[in-house]
Amino acid sequence: MPEITIAVPRGHFGLGEVETYLRGELREVIVYLDSGKRYKLSFLSANRLRDMFAQLCAAGQTFFAEPGLITLHEVTNEAMTEAIHKLWRERYFDRLKAEE
Repeated sequence: MPEITIAVPRGHFGLGEVETYLRGELREVIVYLDSGKRYKLSFLSANRLRDMFAQLCAAGQTFFAEPGLITLHEVTNEAMTEAIHKLWRERYFDRLKAEE
């Protein structure tokens, strides 16, 4: 198993975790792989993505695109960690541009 380090934004742990879960969104998550590469990810719950997309459509936007976006059923630390490790096993990061 590779060494994967996940860095969440400052203030996320504790009350921030609850706020993240309720908001259904966490951005600026950095994943460090043992290869030395790092990747910036954003996590959205399926409900949050649906609501955001509905708002965009109401404003005339017909698409939504964001590099490194992962959609989860619920945005929790456990779900994010599980997704990151599964995506690593599926070689997702080979197709994603690493941060400089």
